[in-house]
Amino acid sequence: MLKLALAALLLGVAAALPLPKTPIYCPPVAYRDFEVVVGRSAIIRPQPGCQRPSLIRKVSDLTGLIGEEIRIDQPTPNNFLAHVWLFASHLEYTLDGRRWLYLRLTP
Repeated sequence: MLKLALAALLLGVAAALPLPKTPIYCPPVAYRDFEVVVGRSAIIRPQPGCQRPSLIRKVSDLTGLIGEEIRIDQPTPNNFLAHVWLFASHLEYTLDGRRWLYLRLTP
């Protein structure tokens, strides 16, 4: 019984620890490329000046289904800007790999 109480106490302390202050990923910047009747295209890159990649995912507005995570690296001459099509969906990003935030497209 004492072991269970100690384990519960240690788990409670671990859950109460704050997230690391240094983000793992950069916030992304998403630009609206163009729109068609059924959707829109977005170009995404990590925030200028940040040296880490960004992590995004596509979420369906109709069903709430979450798509695969997409790693967005810094653009280079051989690695162009990431391009994503959105059909009744939106983008979310994370800084720590756990909490996801809504990503707005810049017109």
